[in-house]
Amino acid sequence: MRSMNRSIRCLSLTTPLLLALLVTACEKTGEAPKGEGSAAATASTPPPATAAASAPAAAPTASAAADENIAPPTPVVSGDPDVPVNEGIVGTQPVPADYSADTPPPAPVVEDKPPPPSPSQIWVPGYWWWSRTTKHYAWVSGGWRNPPADQVWSPGAWTANAGHYYWRPGFWGAKGYVPAPPAEMAPPPPRVEVQPPSPGAGYVWGHGFYAWKNNAYEWTPGSWSRPPHEGLTWVAPTYVSTGGHYYFQPGRWDHPIADRGVAYRPDANVRPGAHFKPVALPPAIVAEHESFVTRAQDAVVRGATRLPTGGFVLHHEPAHAEPPHPEPGHPGSVPPPPPRRP
Repeated sequence: MRSMNRSIRCLSLTTPLLLALLVTACEKTGEAPKGEGSAAATASTPPPATAAASAPAAAPTASAAADENIAPPTPVVSGDPDVPVNEGIVGTQPVPADYSADTPPPAPVVEDKPPPPSPSQIWVPGYWWWSRTTKHYAWVSGGWRNPPADQVWSPGAWTANAGHYYWRPGFWGAKGYVPAPPAEMAPPPPRVEVQPPSPGAGYVWGHGFYAWKNNAYEWTPGSWSRPPHEGLTWVAPTYVSTGGHYYFQPGRWDHPIADRGVAYRPDANVRPGAHFKPVALPPAIVAEHESFVTRAQDAVVRGATRLPTGGFVLHHEPAHAEPPHPEPGHPGSVPPPPPRRP
């Protein structure tokens, strides 16, 4: 009997120790102990503060995309950032809807052309540009141009209307190309197309565009095409906004800006009829103007707003892809079928 009492006392002393050891072992293995500890294991435990800080932020939605600011390029005429580089080389920069000249352009200057860099290059003539800052014309110098494949340059000109003079931009076009009359309203925002698979190596995707036909815009779907030879880039068709009109510029295969030729600095002080000796612009400045013109043209078509600095700001909106509408010869395109591209 005395031995039994001793065993009971020993068991009562060791039981708490065994329970404590059991709980400790369960905490280390991440398992809830049976019995009383299981209720605590079902309660939610907040993550450590460091876990919330290291979690990746949610990707911004299309509606939250930041506005795109297009800064104006380095001015090529002191005191007038709006005077452009020759549009036959870098393209035509958009101007405000109210852009017009108060007086007719004077007689052109006589350009003393420098020797051509290569026999294949042609001279793109200069022209007058109305300066809204100084209220007089500045001469935009001509330049040597490595012409695009199978393209002809049609120079721009000033046209009179109700006592004001408006600039009709020049353009590159295939031989015999006749431009459509300018549109009186901006084209709709371009569609987001479902791009079909490339038909083979060397093909380039040309995005669709709106064509102005019968006083209305009609969508022309994108298509795959190959350059006439290596080294050319596709210049997408676009609209140039001048004086409240939208002039269509057809797409073309062209040389990269570094291989287009030599552009020369405009002059705001040369007199009409005087001899003018062009001064070449640094290639980096020419490339900067070509990049600005390309981005600005695209932004204006998509509804960009012109800034007082001469740049543009584009407010991004969520884009929704158009469902594909296959047609013979144009998989994934949207009717009507496109005209033949160069």
